[in-house]
Amino acid sequence: MKKILFSLVLSILGMLSYGTLWTITNSGFTFSPATLTITTGDSVNFSLAAMHDAVEVDQATWDANGATPLSGGFSTPLGGGLVLPNKLTAGTHYYVCSVHVGTSGMKGIITVQNPTNIVLHERGYSISFYPNPIKSILFFNINMPENQITRLKILNSAGQEAIEMQIKNGANDIDLGKLNSGYYFVILTSGNRQLYNTKIILLK
Repeated sequence: MKKILFSLVLSILGMLSYGTLWTITNSGFTFSPATLTITTGDSVNFSLAAMHDAVEVDQATWDANGATPLSGGFSTPLGGGLVLPNKLTAGTHYYVCSVHVGTSGMKGIITVQNPTNIVLHERGYSISFYPNPIKSILFFNINMPENQITRLKILNSAGQEAIEMQIKNGANDIDLGKLNSGYYFVILTSGNRQLYNTKIILLK
């Protein structure tokens, strides 16, 4: 029995080690945060008062403040619990407190996105980055022609420069820890030529 429990704990830790663990609590009869965007491979821990649960439902049920569980969806007992990545597939997950959705409209949404892995081939450039949304570190990988000077800029939603740096060939870890949560734009240039731009989301 001990071996089985130990193997189960190792399996759960193994699944969690590849993603981020998010926490959803409650403030009275409201989930907090009520809307959460995560990446595939992440897990969500519902840390709730003893009178609340979290049950996944379909969108029509969610819109109607119903509590009929979604077949194959996640469900936690009263007081909450851990929802592992196998229940948080890419897409939108609607959930409710089955006890209080009808009387208090207690419900939330989890949006699960695939990690961004965009590849661009232009004159020998190959670019990819992940994750998106980001918590603090942007992992940016670039393969570029030799002797090319490539610069990366990150602009905030107002178009103001937040980060500007030269990036090296290969893997680059870019610390966004000093930036506030929000939308940012990543722009890659070589000389006067813009090679690439995209929008990222920073969530803290």
